[in-house]
Amino acid sequence: MSMLEETSVGTIDVIKGIIAEQKLNAIKAQELGDDDDLRGGAAGLESLDCLNIILTLQERFGLEIENTRICVEVFRTPRTLADFVAATRPAAGDQHV
Repeated sequence: MSMLEETSVGTIDVIKGIIAEQKLNAIKAQELGDDDDLRGGAAGLESLDCLNIILTLQERFGLEIENTRICVEVFRTPRTLADFVAATRPAAGDQHV
């Protein structure tokens, strides 16, 4: 497993925890599969859920997410959210102190 894949796996677990928190633990993080549909199914994310998840991702991962980068496809699965976080994170040398 590459470093990127390991980071992605850790990120997916964090994202599942954030989703569970957002849904007030009506669904448990361990019940969510990496490729489970977040818009339907057990998670059933609504627009306000998605907004709160984006705010939490920004806080937890130190991201600055532009509104124009957020789309429905980002919230398809925990994996697509993790991919979005990975693509949005600044490179190690680009971080400002």
